[in-house]
Parts: sequence; C-alpha cells; structure tokens
Amino acid sequence: MTNSTMQVITAIKLILQNRIYEWDENTKWQEIYDVSKIHKVDSVIAYVISQNKNVPKSVLETFSKKWSVALFKYCTQEAEAKILFDEFERNGIDFMPLKGVFSKNLYPIPAMRNMCDVDILIKEKQYQDIDKIMQKLGYSFNTESQHELIYTKKPAMDIELHKSLVPNYNKDLYKFFGDGWNFARKIDGKFEREMKYEDFYIYNISHIAKHYLIADCDIKDVLDIYLINKEKQRQGCDNEYIESQLQKIGLTEFAKNLLSLSLCWFENAEYTDITREMENCIIGDTIKGKEKIEEITTLYRESGSNVGGFSKILQLTKKVFLPYKYMVLKYPIIKKYKILYPFVAIHRIFGVLINKHSKIAGEINNVGVSTDEVKEFAKHCKNMGLKHTL
Repeated sequence: MTNSTMQVITAIKLILQNRIYEWDENTKWQEIYDVSKIHKVDSVIAYVISQNKNVPKSVLETFSKKWSVALFKYCTQEAEAKILFDEFERNGIDFMPLKGVFSKNLYPIPAMRNMCDVDILIKEKQYQDIDKIMQKLGYSFNTESQHELIYTKKPAMDIELHKSLVPNYNKDLYKFFGDGWNFARKIDGKFEREMKYEDFYIYNISHIAKHYLIADCDIKDVLDIYLINKEKQRQGCDNEYIESQLQKIGLTEFAKNLLSLSLCWFENAEYTDITREMENCIIGDTIKGKEKIEEITTLYRESGSNVGGFSKILQLTKKVFLPYKYMVLKYPIIKKYKILYPFVAIHRIFGVLINKHSKIAGEINNVGVSTDEVKEFAKHCKNMGLKHTL
C-alpha cells in the first residue's frame, strides 16, 4: 500500500470518529486525488480536505469545489428520486430502491457517499407504464443490459431500473435471489417495497463479491460493508439467519474476510495473511494494469474448474466471437431479432479484418495472460472464499 493510499484510508477512519485528518507537508496531492477517485471515496476526502485550513490554497480550492459538486449531486438525486417515487406511487408501480439509496444514510454526511446512479428494482411486466413515466419526467432511455434498463436526465441523474437483483449469468447468485421480489417486504399503504435488514446485508455482500470477481472492488465497497455491519449490530439483526443464507450462496468465508479487512482499516484490527492478501488485491489491481486484470478474471470465470485449459488462440477467439450478453450491447437489434445474431457476428469479424488490421495484430500480440497467472488468481479466489460460478 502506498503512503497516499494509507493517508486516504486513515482520513476516512478519522472522519468516522468525527475527527479531521492532518495532512503532512510531504503529501502528494495528485496521488490523493487519483486514489480517492479510483476508489470512489473522493467525496469523503473532498469533505475532509475542505474542513482543513492547513493545506495549500490551490488544494483547498480544488477539493472544496469537488465537495460542492458532491453536495449538488446529492441534493439533485434526493429531489429527483422523491419525484420519481411519488409518481410510481400515484400510478400503482411496484418498486424497491436498492443499494446506495440506503447506504448513503449510514455515512456521517449522506453526500459523502458517491452515487453514480439510483438503483431501483421493478417488475418487467410494468415496464411500458414505467417507460411512459420516465419520459414524462424528462428522462431519456440510454441503454439496456442483461438485467438493467438505464435512463439519464441532465444534469446529474442516472437511473438503473433492475429487472432482477443480479444478472442470470451470475449463476449461484441468480439461483438464490431470482428476480428479487421474494425479498421485498410490503410497506403499509404503499407500492414501494423494502428488504429486511438481514437481506440487505446479504445482498450487499453478494454485490461486492460479484464485483470482486471482475477486479472491480474498491475502498468504497469495504467502507460500505463496514458501515452496513455497524448498523446490523445496532439493529440486533438475526445473525444465524444471515450465516445460513450466506452459506447457501457460498459466501460465508468471503463475508468474514471482507468484514475483517474493514476492521483492519477502520478500527485498527490486526491483519492476518488473508486480510493482507485481500488488501493487496483491492489496492494493488492497478499494478498489473486494469486490462490485464480483467483478462485474468474473465478467463478464470469462463474456464471454471479447467483452469489452464486455454491457449492464445482460445483467448483471441473469445475476443472476436463475443458472447451474446456482450454482443447485444454492441448490436441492440439482436435483442429483438435474435435470428440476426450470426449475421452481426460475421459483420463484426469482417469489420475487424477489413478496417482494423493493426488492432487485430495488436490483440494477437497482447494476449499476454499465462496459465500460471490464471491459476494464481483461482488460488486467490479460493483463499478469499469465492467460486467462479458466483
């Protein structure tokens, strides 16, 4: 861990105790900015620095402005989300807000939590009515993924309407959660639903595990689970139920390891070999380069128990012949007309061959992931308590 990363984590730990971190004169401010942004805790750090008058004037101005932007975004999201939820209620739309909509309230100041978007579980059968509401409120349809419908509205609104809690290609998680409505509790007299807190905890562990497997876990995720666990303790949640459900998904060990790391960072708990290893993975992803990390994690998940059973030709084939779930993002028409899939696949191949000779040559030369690297990641996931089928 670099000194700048350690400073960021320490500053967060202290603000949770209502204390302001004192930055030393050797602080590398660009690194602080970069680390906090990469790990999605830049709003927390912006607040901390904005409250500290013993930093260079230019730094104070930069981070104070960033904190003002965070406040503006938070207020905009709060106001717009209320308008949307009220409109759903008036039109009899079943919905359940997810993730950051609740997690932000666990932070010392809700605006400290970066929220790129507002996540809401919906029923797909109500989508036509929902789409009319979204258009009426000034939202524009952006794109559709396997389990989300994404809308945007300037200046600061991104809405992700979830057709299910997780994509169905996350096999173990989808088998457990299904579309998610079995975990939705009624709120008296409302169409809005909510999870009981035990299930909210389980869902967040699952969501972070999903991101960990694609090398997309960060300081914000560890901070979230630390605060969610503190609230779980405050509410006196049913830990036996939580343990039994995590065991069904195969996430008992991962949850324990993730929570242990959060206690190392924010309560000075003692490290173990496992927490050190997890920390190195979360903090050290940029060492190898994100593209290579993503290649390693993709090959691990797709090779399954046959780790090492691939070659450069297989890796290149996977790049050219994209799976349907990725191809549909590039060619949305095939969602409606699946029969066109072979034709768009051919179009993609010829497009690469005709127009991108240098790119495909680069792909061949840059397939630099070795069997040993994938085996190493598979061993790491086993140590962390994760399976490729998640």
